[in-house]
Amino acid sequence: MIQRALETDRFKVENGNGGKYTSIPESKMNECLVYFETIKTLVKALGFNVFVPEIEKEQLIEETYFYFKSKDNLWDAQGVYVDEKFIVLKGSIARSEPTKHKRASNELKFRDKLIDEGIIEEGNGTLTFIKDYGFNSPSTAADIVSLGSNSGWKVWKTKDGKALEEVYPR
Repeated sequence: MIQRALETDRFKVENGNGGKYTSIPESKMNECLVYFETIKTLVKALGFNVFVPEIEKEQLIEETYFYFKSKDNLWDAQGVYVDEKFIVLKGSIARSEPTKHKRASNELKFRDKLIDEGIIEEGNGTLTFIKDYGFNSPSTAADIVSLGSNSGWKVWKTKDGKALEEVYPR
């Protein structure tokens, strides 16, 4: 379970054990796997997707990528729209300094929460998503990346300039 939670990289795992497999009889291993499936189901039912990655690697290959970049290089993000969630991908750059009217905004508070949770990392004057992160709407994703107010359906665009709303009409 520890290894699986580390692989999905959605929550911080605070456990001194490395989650290594030990040599136990096959019958006990099967018993452990049954327990693990039960625990996965219960944890997911409680709303914690500890063992479910934000997006499967296979989905990334199949999905259309969308980009949102500022003209003055204050942010440069990419993401995918999957199952009615907009996922900002690892490696995306978010705006580091808010404008005057956004200094006490909800977007800034949410962005700071993502920094505290280890989703976004500060370094060399930039803010970088170090994990994929799913937002409930493309607009929220765009607002957090740019610390502005955006229609995510219009600003997230494919390489050839098609807006998200053109690819996925609402």
